[in-house]
Amino acid sequence: MSSHVFISYTSRDSCVNDAALIKAKSLFSENSSVFVDRLSKGTGWHPQLVIMTNIIRSHLLVVVESSSVYQSPWVLLEILLAKLTLTPIIRLPIKSLEIIDIKETSVIRSNGKIKNTCSGK
Repeated sequence: MSSHVFISYTSRDSCVNDAALIKAKSLFSENSSVFVDRLSKGTGWHPQLVIMTNIIRSHLLVVVESSSVYQSPWVLLEILLAKLTLTPIIRLPIKSLEIIDIKETSVIRSNGKIKNTCSGK
């Protein structure tokens, strides 16, 4: 029986892009079935029902930590559901998934230095 992993993230932060989510998925997909909503093929079901079903059947919930992740009501609900079902939760800092692409990252100049505004925790 394959284990199931649910990747939780917020799309509020531009650094949580498809490339970062593909990398997150690849970290767990060798030995597990991994669900990432943005990368999944839609079904005829209600999207939130699909998400909740996948959390319930998961053996692990991975939270991609970006700067706004804990302000997302959906992420907070996913974490709550994982806690209620006694599913272990781990954090995955966005910094460990970043792929440098100037078109995808948000940068600002601060004191002459370039700063990534989506660094997460």
